[in-house]
Amino acid sequence: MDWHLDHNSGGNFYSKMKSSLVILIVTVCALLSAVAQLLFKLASRTFSFNPASWLNVFLIAGLVLYAVVFFIFVWTLRHGDVSVLYPIMASSYIFVYLLALFFLHESITLARVVGVCLIVAGICAITQVKK
Repeated sequence: MDWHLDHNSGGNFYSKMKSSLVILIVTVCALLSAVAQLLFKLASRTFSFNPASWLNVFLIAGLVLYAVVFFIFVWTLRHGDVSVLYPIMASSYIFVYLLALFFLHESITLARVVGVCLIVAGICAITQVKK
């Protein structure tokens, strides 16, 4: 998605708003994907290869959330370039880190903080607004 979705109109207000909305939706997808990962972590406490353990509310909720994210993301691909939208999904790594920090009380390390900063820099570079 080159941020000027409608080349014939010179990047009018509507196409810029549409582009921003698609970016926002993909960012929300990344957040929901991170929530699903958190649910999988909670499910892992009682998960085993015994099929009875698969009826775990956290596991089922995570799978449903993943399915919802999948369908919404596929819909957004109609409205933008995968080379821009998919890297935004990488922000899920940032959301996972923050959710794990606050809800699972996982540790903060310099390496993790540097990694998150590199992901943010990469997302910014790939989604750079074209003038």
